[in-house]
Amino acid sequence: MWDDIAGAARTCGSSPMYTWVNPIGRIELSGTTFLNGVSKAANMMRDGLDVESGDEVHIDLGNHWQSPIWFAAALSVQAVVTSQPRGVIAIVDSGSIHRVSDARETVVISRDPFGMPEKNLESSVVNGSLEVRGFGDVFSPMGKYASDEVMLKNSNFELSLGDVRSAAEALISEQGIVSGSRIAIPGMLNLTQRVLWQVIVPMIARCSVVLLDDVVDSAKTCETEHVDHLVTSD
Repeated sequence: MWDDIAGAARTCGSSPMYTWVNPIGRIELSGTTFLNGVSKAANMMRDGLDVESGDEVHIDLGNHWQSPIWFAAALSVQAVVTSQPRGVIAIVDSGSIHRVSDARETVVISRDPFGMPEKNLESSVVNGSLEVRGFGDVFSPMGKYASDEVMLKNSNFELSLGDVRSAAEALISEQGIVSGSRIAIPGMLNLTQRVLWQVIVPMIARCSVVLLDDVVDSAKTCETEHVDHLVTSD
């Protein structure tokens, strides 16, 4: 999975791969910047949090630009992304700490537009946006998912690498998404939809993504951002 993620980011290069739009700001991540962030996050997961292949990780960062970085990092270390935080490492923003009280370890990622670390966090949680800065920006993968290996666990079902790829390819075909397309993603998507639209679809289709985070007028924003496809939660 790392090779595919890195390949898509390198194809994008200095062009915007992700654009985060929120009432308080707008941030663009080039493919190069995105890959740098994924590398640091993946190194932190593997070397700092001891996440190994097959370990479950709960990630809930909504539609912030940090979300695809941490999803991609988890997939790069061959973790299983799960909707349930109980007994696993939970990677969340500060507003969601109370929702993961049964996690084995809680890593807090800042929602600051520029990624500035949170201040005054309890010692019981990891200040992820601060700690990740100390990890290298070159990641060396140690293996690959098998096609039938579980990648995503939701409350009622599991999806393998093959399942996730097939689902993404179906979405790309149904929506007519091609290389260079610009797709907008609203914030109400569920876990499976977020992984697909934030990471897997742009990885396969080589398209760019606009993350609509708490945006009220999606139509106007899509026009301003020159969006080709607006994803719905249906």
